[in-house]
Amino acid sequence: MIFIGHFSDWRTGLETYAKANALIAPERTWNKAVPFGWNSWGKIQGKLTYEKAIQVSDFFAENLQPNNFQNDSIVYIGLDSYWDRLNDNQLKLFVEHCRANHQEAGIYWAPFTEWWRPDRIGLNNNETYEVKELWRGQTLKTSGLLSISLGAADVVEQRAGSSPDYSSIKMPGQTRYSNIVLKREITKGDNEFFNWISTIKLNTVERRDISIALLNEVHEPVMVWKVKNAFPIKLTGPVLDASASEIAIETLELAHEGLSIIND
Repeated sequence: MIFIGHFSDWRTGLETYAKANALIAPERTWNKAVPFGWNSWGKIQGKLTYEKAIQVSDFFAENLQPNNFQNDSIVYIGLDSYWDRLNDNQLKLFVEHCRANHQEAGIYWAPFTEWWRPDRIGLNNNETYEVKELWRGQTLKTSGLLSISLGAADVVEQRAGSSPDYSSIKMPGQTRYSNIVLKREITKGDNEFFNWISTIKLNTVERRDISIALLNEVHEPVMVWKVKNAFPIKLTGPVLDASASEIAIETLELAHEGLSIIND
């Protein structure tokens, strides 16, 4: 989902983000106790390593959990920023180690937050592929939605030989959808648009279901466009002009196989 908004209070932003998500996916309920445990940012911060994470898990298991440091028999061992310094195998071993110590392992991720390395952004969208978010904190413009009109259908004309009318009858044919265009500023280290269009191999490409939300004056979602099987067909870089004062913009054009609107 592409979520665009600006908030003077970050809490309002998070609540609005949650409401926008709820339009697409049902809200998840939490029936367990309040999370109780440890977070790496309090002390280790940027010095987080796999070895230190294992040591913390063992310290809690050996010294604190036997003395009732838990909530509803659950203790969370959370890795804050820099958890991505651990490779996939180390993360897997860390989770297994925490479970052996009767703990729940976790990692930290904050929506709307991009620090300085766009390549760090990534999340598992499902079991088959990894999808990276298109937002990077820059201005993101979209066009092509209003011209779609929920599908411009071809008009098929037909006239039977026995028809008494001297005109043909008309009926709807195939529905065709306009392309969607995304524009944003160039950011050092962010090659997401290029990486996506580079997945094109003959007749194959990485397809994604995306959503675009329109917000009102209080940043609440008014309308959401859900786009099916979108894939890039054209990437245009910025115009390089040393005499100009314009921002470097890259443009990605997406084809897709239909859309729906949520406007309750």
